[in-house]
Amino acid sequence: MNLKKIFNPILPHLLIVLGFIALSYAYFNPVLSGKRLPQMDDTHAAGMAHELVVYDQANPGHESQWTNSMFGGMPSYLVKSGKSNNIFLFFFKFLHFGMPGGTVAIVFALLLGFYLLLQVLGFNRWLSIGGAIGFAFASFNILIISVGHITQAYAIAYMPIVIAGFILLFNKNYFWGTILTTIAVGLEIVCSHPQIAYYTFLVVLILFIIKLIEYFRLNELKHFAIVCALSLISVVIAIAPSTTSLWITYEYGQYSTRGKSELKNKSAEKESSGLDKDYALTYSYGRAESFSLLVPSFMGAGVNGFKENSSVAEELQKVGVQDAGRAAASFPVYWGDQSFRGAPTYFGAIICFLFVFGLFIVKKSEKWWLLIAAVLSIILAWGKNFLLVTDLFFYYFPGYSKFRTVEMIMVIANFAFPLLGLLAIKEIIDTNLNKENALKALKYSATIIGGLLLIFILIPGWFFDFSGSADNQLVEQLKSSKWPNDLINNILSAMHDDRASILRTDAFRSLFFVVLAIGLVWLMIAKKIKVLYFSLILSFLILIDLWTVDRRYLNKDNFVSKTEYQNQFVKTQADDYILNDPDPDYRVLNLARSVFNDAFTPYFHKSIGGYHGAKMKRYQDLIDRPLFADLRKLQEILTSKPSLENLNNSLKSLSILNMLNTKYIIYNPDAIPITNSSALGNVWFVKELKWVNNPDEEYAAIANFEPDKSAIVDKKWEKALAGSENIKFSSKDSIKLISYKPNYLEYRSKSQNPELAVFSEIFYDKGWNAYIDGKLVPHGRADYVLRTMVVPSGDHNIDFKFEPVSYKIGQHIAFISSLIVGLLLLFVFVKLILDYSKKQEV
Repeated sequence: MNLKKIFNPILPHLLIVLGFIALSYAYFNPVLSGKRLPQMDDTHAAGMAHELVVYDQANPGHESQWTNSMFGGMPSYLVKSGKSNNIFLFFFKFLHFGMPGGTVAIVFALLLGFYLLLQVLGFNRWLSIGGAIGFAFASFNILIISVGHITQAYAIAYMPIVIAGFILLFNKNYFWGTILTTIAVGLEIVCSHPQIAYYTFLVVLILFIIKLIEYFRLNELKHFAIVCALSLISVVIAIAPSTTSLWITYEYGQYSTRGKSELKNKSAEKESSGLDKDYALTYSYGRAESFSLLVPSFMGAGVNGFKENSSVAEELQKVGVQDAGRAAASFPVYWGDQSFRGAPTYFGAIICFLFVFGLFIVKKSEKWWLLIAAVLSIILAWGKNFLLVTDLFFYYFPGYSKFRTVEMIMVIANFAFPLLGLLAIKEIIDTNLNKENALKALKYSATIIGGLLLIFILIPGWFFDFSGSADNQLVEQLKSSKWPNDLINNILSAMHDDRASILRTDAFRSLFFVVLAIGLVWLMIAKKIKVLYFSLILSFLILIDLWTVDRRYLNKDNFVSKTEYQNQFVKTQADDYILNDPDPDYRVLNLARSVFNDAFTPYFHKSIGGYHGAKMKRYQDLIDRPLFADLRKLQEILTSKPSLENLNNSLKSLSILNMLNTKYIIYNPDAIPITNSSALGNVWFVKELKWVNNPDEEYAAIANFEPDKSAIVDKKWEKALAGSENIKFSSKDSIKLISYKPNYLEYRSKSQNPELAVFSEIFYDKGWNAYIDGKLVPHGRADYVLRTMVVPSGDHNIDFKFEPVSYKIGQHIAFISSLIVGLLLLFVFVKLILDYSKKQEV
């Protein structure tokens, strides 16, 4: 066997891959000294999943698919990934190559994914390095790594590989196209980030539409049909091992905030099949802010306050503000449409220039596919700032309304910009492009990008007033502090001047890199530089451009020691007190934190609040009105500093908190918590059952009722509560919880007559089963969110077990399909060896 023949073709690629690894470690170099990057979402995930982790350790092989640690209880499908039979999860972990999965391995995956796409497109490998860097180090990717959106980052990394697979199919490389598409789609799905997967397939849809038009004109519809058939086969095979996660996510999605509410929409706003529109469009990208793709701090995003030498600091110093520099640092630099923005979505000045250049140079269908994808993603990212298109997609495009943070769709433009820009360079290198036409395209591109930047440098005030949404809040704060109006106006004027100065500085920076790129491209067109040197210099310039901006938001100062990283969850005095309670199941309300954006309380307790983007819809309904009303009432009670007796009497009126068994209220984490003696406990018998006709009546009824006496039940549960007409309440009867596990609750009842029991557990009929003395029995929903059932007279053991059929069947399908995928890949491997052996014999 001639090893030289084997390794010579792949050696340059191996060296480039090693270079990508080195580059990834270079950016995150503190990990080499054992430091860790605290990532907000990673921390939140640890808090949300703690109950599940503890349970799994105590019960190996018996994972719980339900957690009671937040929002009263919810399926754990989107909280912690459990045991998987998915072969693509093995590939996913293998491709980390032992690198830190939350930092280094992500950038490596981003680099490798785009590099592979460019190789499929026939790019020079050295030029491919620049494209990979342009894609991987775009500021959006670095920002999501910094906050711990790990699955999102990996899903973005696999997007180019998915596209590469489909492109191979269109290039009539049916065998390898099918293989790569299957693997890439499998990896994309296993990332468990439906939103990025959705955007990936939106790009694929645009690609297919453009190709259909192209092949229709070329009379090659047969080839298009073959591609469609093979694509369908690939996608089905790729999705099958992920059956478990897809099924349970879809199933739960109908009951979560991503699903349609059962309540009638009484507003004038058209009802969607997913999220509330205002909620979904909260993070809408400003139209003018789109210039941040070219100029990083165009609207001040990511700039941490004004500097000591700023006009704001000077104004503060004039009026005698001590330490004016520090005070100026607290004033809002960002002047965009959103309330706050930690970093801009910066694609790079060179990448933006090359994209515009590509519009003039690239003549093939790729230009239209990428241009449409880029423009559509930017327009959709504007969200509420461009409702004409947003409403069309939100109400009529399948699945679009399920997602929030619409600006996330900018990942499509982040993919399209470097690809189209590099396609233009490839066109110059690979074809005998007319020099005059190429120079004309260069001139037009330079005029457009350079002209924009000169406007931003010389006369930005002609187009922008540099006032932002945060300014109004600042003005109110200053007025409340008795600042005179003329001084406030001076401060605002100084802020506008400083914002303009920041814009000019970064615009000049972008112009510098654009001029270098223009010169370099001119040398390439004039054939005054070799392709190798051109590619390496271009790659270096792209890297410096993006790297230096990325370092503003993620650098060595963001890292902490391993010890500090591991001690993010520290028990307070209130936590210690509560954890000494032997009661196995009660809930905690932590008013010392943002109740419904809190992943720290769920780490230690079963929380009324929590942190999750897909909580149960009915629980969100509860939060919106009745629970919110209780919280407001509670705050008023505590603010009045009542006596203990008055406090206990007042707590009796908090019907929603009491029915949720809120036993403890943390008001001051460094003090003993308030014990709510009015909490109703784990289960109780009620005196009466009040039937209502629909969810709206049920929802209205719980706003003012006594949950210890009455149960409000929708008539749809009449069959499940058969025999309820015979219930007879007796104070001598009893029911209590005797054993708690997140997925298995045991109760014991003793009653002389049939009783109606209400359990302070969240109702979810896609998994929870009720048993009396081991026999499966029906149960229903009461008080909008809780479980209820008719308990027969006598002594009985009552069990609630979480046994989702979708999870069980899904695991079997995933195992069988993973086995099939494994055998197919083994066949491919054997085929490769046999094909190579035949070549050697020849």
